Amino acid sequence: MTMLTKQQKKERKRIAEETRSILVERFPRCFCVKGAPKTPLKVGISRDIREAAPDIPRRALRFALADYTSGRTYQRQMIAGAARVDLDGQHAGTVTEEQEADAKAKLAKADRYPAKAGRGSNQERVHG
Repeated sequence: MTMLTKQQKKERKRIAEETRSILVERFPRCFCVKGAPKTPLKVGISRDIREAAPDIPRRALRFALADYTSGRTYQRQMIAGAARVDLDGQHAGTVTEEQEADAKAKLAKADRYPAKAGRGSNQERVHG
């Protein structure tokens, strides 16, 4: 696994945020702005996005989806039985117990690391 430089991380974050803005604009029933409550996404939604929005580069989409789904706001919604949504905001499956356990493990791991300066504690921080 290659370690990214600070500059590379910044660039990935910028690409993810720009792409997220596009996703929010084009699929408002599926994606929301940073910090807003999220609904778990359909498994395989990247394929649906590539079909509906082929102009979004795969790399940018990968960065945006990773950023969107890795944050605490999203992970907290990963509760077994919770509805997943498609691009139109329609029910498209449910979160499994295994997926919930994975989300809880990610949250526990994230809570072991101190918050970055100026962002408050990990418990208070909203990360989208």
